[in-house]
Amino acid sequence: MSISTISVISIILGLVILMGLSFRNFPVYAVGIIASLVVIIGSRMELMPSLEKSYSSGFVSFAQANFLMLLMSSFFAKLMEVSGATRVIAFKLISLLKHFKKNQKFAAIVIMGSITGLFTLGGINLFVTVFLLVGIYRELAQEIDLPWHYYMASCWASSTFCMTMIPGSPAIPNLIPIPYLGTDASAAPVLGILSAIFCLFLILIYLWVSVKQSEKKGEGFLPTGALIKDQSISVDMSMPDIPLWKCLVPSIVILVVLNGPKFAPFVSLAIGCLVAWIIFHNQLQGIKQLFADGAFNALTVCGNVGAIVGFGSVVAASPGFTAIINALDSIPGTDAIKVVVSISIAAGATGSASGGLGLGLEALGDKLLALDLPPAVIHRLATISCGTLDSLPHSGGTFMMLGVGKLTLKNSYKHIFWTCTVIPAIVSVFAILLVNMGILY
Repeated sequence: MSISTISVISIILGLVILMGLSFRNFPVYAVGIIASLVVIIGSRMELMPSLEKSYSSGFVSFAQANFLMLLMSSFFAKLMEVSGATRVIAFKLISLLKHFKKNQKFAAIVIMGSITGLFTLGGINLFVTVFLLVGIYRELAQEIDLPWHYYMASCWASSTFCMTMIPGSPAIPNLIPIPYLGTDASAAPVLGILSAIFCLFLILIYLWVSVKQSEKKGEGFLPTGALIKDQSISVDMSMPDIPLWKCLVPSIVILVVLNGPKFAPFVSLAIGCLVAWIIFHNQLQGIKQLFADGAFNALTVCGNVGAIVGFGSVVAASPGFTAIINALDSIPGTDAIKVVVSISIAAGATGSASGGLGLGLEALGDKLLALDLPPAVIHRLATISCGTLDSLPHSGGTFMMLGVGKLTLKNSYKHIFWTCTVIPAIVSVFAILLVNMGILY
């Protein structure tokens, strides 16, 4: 058996270990190093040079390209949270529910999903949004007797297309490809918008059918809400005295400067932080803690994704990588299919949209750029496909969401599976068809 074959086997084993340890919710940095060691030893690579050069260089290159962006994103989220702006936006949207006398539960899920989507589209990280809103969502679900397992649908569904499909979004998955592909946040806008509309359409159909089935069964907030009902969550239900338009201005500024003059992501987010500071300075308390929490969150995200990207660098330096490249060439179908399949597999292996995107572009970026597709199209296809297999049961993000909502895979994973795996996979096929039809912008 040749060394290349043995190396490919070790890479596959490394990916299996990556998935297995992720399923057991191991620390991400440990998962990345353990999987890398499997590839290094199995490929008969020199241990310390591989760790010091390949692994570390991948980790550092990701941090160098993205840390400032992640830092500004975290600061922005904390500014919006501490000022009370996020509560104003959430309560204003929830107040729309009074206009729905019929189909109130369906409307509530859509409104809660809209809040999550609006926050992620406005520059606030999804996982930060979840912590911000779980208490508010719980109060609303209890009030209208909405089955609590729909918390997972409302949190995940809108983030599916807001983070990966809508062009111009400051969401992390939409920004990661920029340094690898030389693109910008608004890459392939028509392709992205059409995909997002189709995704939203399918999600609404799923939610409508699911809610109707739930109502026929007579389901209510309990039993799935039993654990969250008794959970001690500090919920400030007061409405800060801030006009809604002021709360939206910082996010609008970010979107404008990111996609108008096309400032760098970290510059756009920094401007958004400055605007938020100017508008909300009277509401901001504990500034020292605000920046400390923001920096910690940025370091955590950077370290987790960087650990997976480092693994990708080890894979790229191994003898079996050539065989993997040849396998990419042998994927049947068009170049668009090759992009979608390769990034989807990377996201599935890491259990993370951002981690899979970073891994795939670090290992295969040059190969993807050599395909007969504009970089902007590769960017959009990559972001769409990274949101497919990233939410399988071993996903760290899935477990984090379940933990926050005090839910289990058994009673709520079906919503994640349909809205974050099946539907995005269908949309990926839809995007491939659009590209094959000549929609390259």
